[in-house]
Amino acid sequence: MMRIVHELRGATFSNTNERGESEPEKRACLTLPELERVLAIDSYNHTTHDGIGDRPMDKYLAWYRRPGLSDADRLPPCLPANRLLLDFLPYELRPLKRAGIRLFRIDYSCVDLLPLWKRDNQNAVQRVVAYDPRSLAQVWLLDEATDFYIVVPTRACRPDLTLAQSEEARQELKNSKAEDRNEERLFENLAKIKSIEAEAFTATMRCRAERSVQASRATRPKGIPTKDSGLTEIESPDVALVPNPIWGDSAIVPFADVEGL
Repeated sequence: MMRIVHELRGATFSNTNERGESEPEKRACLTLPELERVLAIDSYNHTTHDGIGDRPMDKYLAWYRRPGLSDADRLPPCLPANRLLLDFLPYELRPLKRAGIRLFRIDYSCVDLLPLWKRDNQNAVQRVVAYDPRSLAQVWLLDEATDFYIVVPTRACRPDLTLAQSEEARQELKNSKAEDRNEERLFENLAKIKSIEAEAFTATMRCRAERSVQASRATRPKGIPTKDSGLTEIESPDVALVPNPIWGDSAIVPFADVEGL
């Protein structure tokens, strides 16, 4: 998979030695959805998987080539892209209660769940809850009776987070050994982590800017008068030194007859 990634335009490789003379910023052209399509559809599904010993596409089609099936059942269903995605998303079994469902210490609920809870005679029945690791702002609960997914948002208005961010915040809760390890504390830790990341990003950008300025000063063309050069005046006493915005403390001499050209 990583070999395929390194062959795409804009790949940064593992380090500067492997990157060589390549300029990823100038060659990059894929958006994130396009990259997902390249990896998941055009590459992954048509490459032999070490775990199953077969290509995922062949494994999928083999289900419809089983002996004893009617001709109508041998045709894979033409599902909408969104439904096909939900069927392949990771899922957890969670009990459906009157208040909704709870996943990764986050409460999810909506009015569409109430009929299901009543249909189960108000029992906490385990149900399939699919989730997208890239966003936990909502989950999808499968209604086996209708074979339909119900979109279930978070019960309270919460900032979006990924599964990796959720795991990091829950680990912080576990390490703190706090007794009130609830949803509120989870998102407080998430906000704290994001704040640290934002401060680190700002510090990194500032450091890179300072290095860029230092590099530009080091490569300053020779012959440009500076404050330390000992030059206090120029041949034309009526022309003042003009500060250069690129070189900072340097100064250049403007051409007096430039307007006459």
